[in-house]
Amino acid sequence: MYEMEDIKFCFLDYNSESELLEYEKKLYDAFYEKYTSNVQVYGKIWCLIDDRMKPTIEYTDQIVYIAKSDSQIVWSLSANTNTAIKMQFEDMGFSITEEERNQGIGEVLALFTRTHINPYKFVSAFVEDFCYSDLRSRGVKMVYTTCSNHVLKTYLRIGFTLKDQKVINGEEKFLLEKQL
Repeated sequence: MYEMEDIKFCFLDYNSESELLEYEKKLYDAFYEKYTSNVQVYGKIWCLIDDRMKPTIEYTDQIVYIAKSDSQIVWSLSANTNTAIKMQFEDMGFSITEEERNQGIGEVLALFTRTHINPYKFVSAFVEDFCYSDLRSRGVKMVYTTCSNHVLKTYLRIGFTLKDQKVINGEEKFLLEKQL
């Protein structure tokens, strides 16, 4: 476990029904508007269940990093490192070469914050020092993610580079990559 001020960094406990429920409700809070704006795209990557969202990629194929303040999830980054299954970006219509796929990759599935702490401090401590450090220890050398235009500049500012872009069901989407 890693700590920053009053925030503890840890892994989502898949055996805790209450923690899974809280995580899925936080996904819902963070992404519901995006989901409903383009169900044809986002319905491939999340299942809407009442007031929560469950990823379509099984938890057994994910690593979900969380940050907690006062026992509540305030930040999360989820990643898929199982290259034997279809990646989320592939469900959205993007692709990488077989050579790239076999060189130690991961995919950031979702990244959200539900706090007002400086986002760049968050990126440095939580994402870089905790999440990416763990992914590197698992042999991940490159991570991919997808995003929409409204957050593209943020991802580029934190070190991602543009790999591909396309319009999917009327929405411009970007495939980004970041060397770890």
